[in-house]
Amino acid sequence: MNQNETEGTRALMETVRTETRRVLTTNFNVALNGSPYDIGDLMEVAIYAAMERKYPEGAADELTIGKPKLRGIAGDVPSADTLLSKIGAKPYKEILVDGENTIGDIIKRARNSGAFPDEIDAALDIHNVYRHSKKMFKNRKKNAEDIKFVKGTKEKNGAYYAHQYMTVHTINARENYTLSIEPVIPLASIADCARRAIQRAEEHLGKRFRTIYIDGGGYSVEMIMLVQERNYVIRATKDDRIQEIMKKARGLWCWLERNYEIKNEKGCVKTNIVVVDVDALKSRKHSFPLVKDNERYLTFATNLLPGENESELDFCIRIAIEYKGRWSIETSYRDQNHFHAQTHSLSYSVRLFLFILSVVLYDIFQIVSFSLSQKEDFMNIYRKKMPKRVFSLAVMLMTFEALGIITVHLK
Repeated sequence: MNQNETEGTRALMETVRTETRRVLTTNFNVALNGSPYDIGDLMEVAIYAAMERKYPEGAADELTIGKPKLRGIAGDVPSADTLLSKIGAKPYKEILVDGENTIGDIIKRARNSGAFPDEIDAALDIHNVYRHSKKMFKNRKKNAEDIKFVKGTKEKNGAYYAHQYMTVHTINARENYTLSIEPVIPLASIADCARRAIQRAEEHLGKRFRTIYIDGGGYSVEMIMLVQERNYVIRATKDDRIQEIMKKARGLWCWLERNYEIKNEKGCVKTNIVVVDVDALKSRKHSFPLVKDNERYLTFATNLLPGENESELDFCIRIAIEYKGRWSIETSYRDQNHFHAQTHSLSYSVRLFLFILSVVLYDIFQIVSFSLSQKEDFMNIYRKKMPKRVFSLAVMLMTFEALGIITVHLK
C-alpha cells in the first residue's frame, strides 16, 4: 500500500469511527440500571449484527469467541439478551424520538458540509419489513407484542404481514439520504403519517421541499391537501373517472386535464391530471420502471403546469421522466437492507430499533462517502464512491478495536 492509499485508508477509518460512535452514543439512551456496560458497548454488538446481517445472538457469540482467542480475556462483550432486554424495555415512541434525533444529527452535518442542492426534491414511500408469522399460539410463554403493529400487505416469500415504515428520501442530491421515519401501524391515517414524516424531514433540512413525489398509495384528497403548498407529482390511480380522461388521449401521445376535482367526505381539491402514452417516452429513448406489458398510459396528479414556451407534450413527458427519479428510493431500500440485522424478537421496540439502525448506518455511509469524495487522495483510490463493502469493513474493524478484540495498525 503506497503513501496515498495509506492516508486515504486512515481518513476513512477515522471518519467512520468518529461519526458512527458519536451519533449513536449521543442520541440513543437506554436505562442501564447498574449494568457494567455503557451504551457504546451495546451499540457495538448491534452494529456488528447489522453489518453482518446477523441475529444479535450470533453477533454477540462471535465477538465473545473472538475476544478470548485474541486477547486472552473474556466477559466484557455484552450478551444479546442484555442488548435486547435494554432496548425492548424502552417504549417504541421513545425509540422513534431517539432515532429521529440521530437522523437529524446526521442530516445537519451533511447540510453544513454542502451535501444538498439549494432546492431539494423528495420521495415519500412505505417500506415493508416482512414478518413471517402472525399466529398467536395459545401456549406461547412470551407475549408477541410486535404482532399488534403488523399490517397485511402483498405477499413476498410466503409472508403476508409486515411492519411498515413511511420514509422520506432526497432524490436529487449526489448521495441521497433518508430524512425521516414514521411507523405505519394498523388503523393509522396514511395522510397523518405523511404529515409527521414530511414535517420532521423539513425540520432536519431547515427548508421546505421543492417537489414531493408520491406513489399511487398517496392518491387521495387528504394527501393532496397535505402537499399542495409545495410542488407535487403523485401517481394517479386509474379509477373510472381517470379512465374517462385516458380515453381523451386516444390517438394522441399525451393529455393534460386542468383543474380536475377530487372529492370525498373530507373535502374537495383541484389538481391537474397528466396522461402520457408509454410510446411517447420510448420515442425519445426513455424507459419507465415497472410498466406492465399491457399498460398503455401513465397517469399523474400534479399542481404543476407547462412552463413558458413549453408544449403540453414536452411538459407531460417531463413529468413522467422526473417522477421516474423517485425510483432511486428503491436503491436506498436495498442499501439499507445491507445494514439490517435479523431478529426473532417479539418486542416492537427492538424491531423498530433495528430498522432505525439500518437507516442510520445507511445515512452515515452516505455522509462518509460524500465527505471523503472531497479528498483528492480518496478519489485516486475509489474513483467515484466508496463501496459498501469497504465501509462495512471499516465499521467492523472499528467494532473489534472498540471492544478490545484487536488493535488496528495501518502501515
